[in-house]
Amino acid sequence: ASIVYSGLGTLGMHVIGRSLASLYFAQQRFEATFRFGLARLREYSEQVALLGGEGTEERAANARFADVYRNYLQVMHKRKNLTIFLNAYANLNTYIPYVVAAPYYFLGKIKLGVLSQTAGSFGQVNSSLNFFVSNYRHLAEFRAVLDRLTTFEAAIAAAAPAKAAATAPRRVASPDGAFAAGALALRAPTGIPIARVDGLSLARGVPTLIGGPSGVGKSTLFRALAGLWPYGEGEIAAPACPSMLLPQRPYLPQGTLADAIAYPKSADAYGRPALEDALAAVGLDRLAPELDRVDNWQQRLSGGEQQRVALARAVLAKPEWLFLDEATSALDEASEAALYAALRKRMPDTTIVSTGHRATLGAFHDRRIELTAPVAGASAR
Repeated sequence: ASIVYSGLGTLGMHVIGRSLASLYFAQQRFEATFRFGLARLREYSEQVALLGGEGTEERAANARFADVYRNYLQVMHKRKNLTIFLNAYANLNTYIPYVVAAPYYFLGKIKLGVLSQTAGSFGQVNSSLNFFVSNYRHLAEFRAVLDRLTTFEAAIAAAAPAKAAATAPRRVASPDGAFAAGALALRAPTGIPIARVDGLSLARGVPTLIGGPSGVGKSTLFRALAGLWPYGEGEIAAPACPSMLLPQRPYLPQGTLADAIAYPKSADAYGRPALEDALAAVGLDRLAPELDRVDNWQQRLSGGEQQRVALARAVLAKPEWLFLDEATSALDEASEAALYAALRKRMPDTTIVSTGHRATLGAFHDRRIELTAPVAGASAR
């Protein structure tokens, strides 16, 4: 009777709560979406305010929170039903053994002591079989976590064949310390051609500007030269010396300003005098007193100041090759000229390769390479 009763309790618990794991899974997804939306809104709050998009963002945030709230109510409703069933099951557990054994007692086949022993034995056996019933809610939560981790693993596994099928440009050691590319074809992850570059050569010690219309593939070419673009064919000859790529929008980690400048190294790797000197070199000496201040510098600094911090990072690292992917686009022309002059003065052994749309950039470079059109090739002059 104890085994049958435990089996019925387990079956009833599962029938009532079988959707609880999926509700917990959905709750994690809705909450993650809501938190991500708030974090992204905080990051772009200024742009939203400038466009007057507060109402739209509020409606979107309310809609995401409504998903959280609605699913939470479903979870609570399901947990309420499970609690009612569990309490009823636990209370009946006290009476079931007496109901089963009572006829034998009234027929005189067993005595009162045996009846009490039977009830105690029933309780012990039943408690041993009640793990699934008593811990169903915790098991559902655990199942939801496992499902979420399994989803991540499945997404990684689904991307693995595409990664294995992708062909990356072959990188070889440069014999003369220069960058060179022959018959280089770059594609998007979907396979759409982006750019084709034939006979590209970047000489060491020759500042070079790579120009061309927007969308021609300049940034993709930079990433391929830096070894960060795995989609394409051809060959890239790259030197073994250190190189650094600064994008248009640099990354500034949360923490102290000193750590943001020294990234990816720690501020201790350079020392405070070197950090202050780097700030002065890029025109941010007024921020020297705030080197130890912890803040969200990505939000606090303007676009131009963020680009200056990235250039200060280059002044500290002193790479032999520095690729500037529109890394001064947020600066006025006078500030841009001053920064290029500072880079040449502070980093005389660094070869600077830039992309950008301003005509004034040509004055800071000795050579220009023009990317003509997507998949049309590159011509140098």
